[in-house]
Parts: sequence; C-alpha cells; structure tokens
Amino acid sequence: MMNRVALALVIVGFLGCCFAQEKKETVSVQFRLGETEPGPGLKEMSVPGSDRKVYLHERVELSNEDIASASVRMRENGPIKEPIIEMTFTEEGGEMLRRVTRENTGKILAIVVDGKVLTAPVIASPIGGGKCVITGSFTMDEAKRIADGLCGK
Repeated sequence: MMNRVALALVIVGFLGCCFAQEKKETVSVQFRLGETEPGPGLKEMSVPGSDRKVYLHERVELSNEDIASASVRMRENGPIKEPIIEMTFTEEGGEMLRRVTRENTGKILAIVVDGKVLTAPVIASPIGGGKCVITGSFTMDEAKRIADGLCGK
C-alpha cells in the first residue's frame, strides 16, 4: 500500500511539472550585432536606462534555440542585491557565441528580449565556455520570466 501511495505521489508530481512547463510563457531572445551610428539596413532601438540609441543589424547571431538552460541568481553589488540571469548555451550555441565575440571584439552585441533591447554592451573579449550572464535593471519577477522562457523556443 505504501509503495502505491509513493508511486502515486511521484506520478502526480511529474504530471504537475509537465503541465506547469506547458503553461510557461515563451520569451523571444535574440543576440544581434549593433552600431553606434545609423546606416542602411540597420534598425534603430533605444537602450533602456539611458538616452543612447543602438542601430541593430537584421541578422540574428544567436537565439532561444542556442540556449540550453537559464536560471536566476542574486548578485551582490555593494550593499545592493540584484537579480542576474545565467545562461548556458548548447554546444553549437557556445561555439557560435565564441566565434561572434572573437570576430567582433570592440563592437556592440545587443540582447533583444521580446523585441526590446535588454542590454547592448560592447564586446570586450571573446566569450568562451558556453556561458554568459545578463545583468540589467529588472525585477526578480522579470528576471524569472525571462529565464523561464529562454530555452529552446
């Protein structure tokens, strides 16, 4: 009897997980190269938290399909704790990230979420290891929504 109850709880828990995942909100993420000046074929977008504009190339360098997992953790920034999103890329996505950042060091790589620029940093050096972190001025709920919806869509 005890084994049947334990098995039933496992099945209920598993089904609950599956149904919860089905209801997960999809988030669209794109990594796109950008410029500081307008030009032909570039799309003007605003960078949040500043008066800065960025001009994005049409080509999407990386997207949801290249992300294997994403999670939120808190980072201490002096006396302030802020949510950050940690992403692990698929093997192919990690190679693409390394190539893009190696070939475009010193250029802008914008991260666009749901059609809006989340951040647009300048690539300081190639990013290897298949992982990266997104920081920004978002709430814990926003960070969780983004992380939960990033993978493989």
